[in-house]
Amino acid sequence: MNIVVQCCGVALMVILLYFYSRGIKLGLYTERAFQRLMNVTMLALLLDILSNYFIVNRGITVPELATEVVCKAYLISLITLPLCGLSYICADIYEDRKKFMKMAKIHFVIYMISVITIIFTEIKYHYVADIKELYTYGPSVMCTYAFAGFLILDTIVLMVLHRDSLNPIRRRAMFVWMAIWLGSAVIQFFNNQLLVVGMGAVLGCTVVYLLLENPDSNRDRNTGLFNQNALLQYFKQLYNQGDSFSVMTILLEVSEYMEDGKITDSSARFDLLTYIAGLKDANAFTNAEDEVVLVFAKQEDFHVLRENIEKRFKHGWGKNRVFIKPYFINIPDSKVASNTDNLLYYMKYVRYYIKKHNDCGVMYVDEALTNKVHHELAIEKTLAIALEKDKVDVFYQPIYSIKEKRFNSAEALVRLYDENGNIVMPGDFIPIAEKNGMILRLGETVFRKVCEFISSDEFLGLNIDYIEVNLSVEQCSYEFLARDYIDIMRQYGVEPKRINLEITESAVLSAKGTLLANLEALQKEGVTFSLDDFGTGQSNLNYIVDMPVDVVKFDRGMTQAYFESEKAKYVMNAAMGMIQGMGLMIVSEGVETKEQYELLEELNIDLIQGYYFSKPIPKDEFVTFIMENH
Repeated sequence: MNIVVQCCGVALMVILLYFYSRGIKLGLYTERAFQRLMNVTMLALLLDILSNYFIVNRGITVPELATEVVCKAYLISLITLPLCGLSYICADIYEDRKKFMKMAKIHFVIYMISVITIIFTEIKYHYVADIKELYTYGPSVMCTYAFAGFLILDTIVLMVLHRDSLNPIRRRAMFVWMAIWLGSAVIQFFNNQLLVVGMGAVLGCTVVYLLLENPDSNRDRNTGLFNQNALLQYFKQLYNQGDSFSVMTILLEVSEYMEDGKITDSSARFDLLTYIAGLKDANAFTNAEDEVVLVFAKQEDFHVLRENIEKRFKHGWGKNRVFIKPYFINIPDSKVASNTDNLLYYMKYVRYYIKKHNDCGVMYVDEALTNKVHHELAIEKTLAIALEKDKVDVFYQPIYSIKEKRFNSAEALVRLYDENGNIVMPGDFIPIAEKNGMILRLGETVFRKVCEFISSDEFLGLNIDYIEVNLSVEQCSYEFLARDYIDIMRQYGVEPKRINLEITESAVLSAKGTLLANLEALQKEGVTFSLDDFGTGQSNLNYIVDMPVDVVKFDRGMTQAYFESEKAKYVMNAAMGMIQGMGLMIVSEGVETKEQYELLEELNIDLIQGYYFSKPIPKDEFVTFIMENH
């Protein structure tokens, strides 16, 4: 009896089962399906060895009935193997648990028909001791080949049909598994004495283990926590099961003890990771170098541990009591998101927002926040369509020169139209455009439209000196801003003196070096500059000294405060004296009444902008307004 191949297969399966059992697992469908696949493979190998022994000793020490039972049990295990492989791949194909169960029931019926057929059909034995030739044949064996082949081909067809939704590595591994198993079955079919089917199944399991199911592949090597891929699979499974769960994301703030998102103090790092990994009621994942995600399968565990985790960070870590500031993103109920993609988007959104706008370090993802996110997504879609279909419009707000007693300039203000033709205001879409990177394209679109207007015949008859165009922080940080804007002005034949670019204090703070280089290049061409919203930021007069600005714009709030507060009057008078003393002009924004205009006129403010004269209006209305009010 030659069972060397089967014994080698058993030895290899013992090694696989040992290492697989040692790994920490999440309880994913694919993990359970692979565990069943390995168990059935081991069972098939043992039954193969046992059936060989029974056939050799049939009618001597082993009863005929026992031999038939063992041999048919082995045949049934051979059909169970491709069924387990099919179940494994379906766990990845069918994220919807109902569809998975429906498919499972169909194949289980087919499987039971094959089992019954094998049980009630004849099996024959061939054994020649002299040449050690041994195998089974007959209708029962042929049924086994037929049904096993059908299940394997069915699995291959499903993988081909659903190749786009399958994990590509899983698809490749399963194709290799099926090819090995099908190849060994073909070899054994045409050469019965070569009992290699069991070994083929073992080799297939080994491939799947190495490529996919090694528990260490779901672990992050640096932290020992589950990795981002495991987090994605876990979220998908929880949503597919319809389970409610809770999530806590811990963002580690950069400090002197961190470098590239990693804690440099080894004892503090070890202490923190040990604490996180030791939370028994939560699965811990690393989603980035500085981000840990805790997932609580039971919501009550989240509420119990949330405060303890937040307090623990206040005690410091390691031997040196290293204090690292965390930001917490808490999602008490996963049902705020309808699926994994939405949940990950909310987490990404809050990650971007929390460090810029949340001083307390804790944010909750609740219904109010998700409504805000969906509103922003709608705005983002509107912005993308507007840029693509040229639905970006530019309104103009006239600016009045007190000294010249005429409208000598205007500010260009961007407007969007939604799908219903309604105007979307800048306060709604500008922050989103800055966040998603569309602001550069949007800014260039506005600048082109302004240049197109300035180069038109209707503009020439308005006696307007220049148009102010706003620059966002992102635009000021763009290295090639000057080059692109100079090219656009030349393309439309616009004199640079007709352009005044407005910059803000926040732009100066965030990208001073790049900004100065751009301003210098544009200034050489003849472009002028305004410092916008003076009075809203730190209002540091050094910005006016350092920047090549020609105009300073007093924010609406500062203008209104002048009429409401004596202290504000002193501040504004002092600022005016210094700014005008440097030979710069002042624009006062937000002027709404005749009384305000007359007071500012007495103060010798240079330029007035506000609803007293006109709100921002479309280009055609602006042309008519200027023509009528000259």
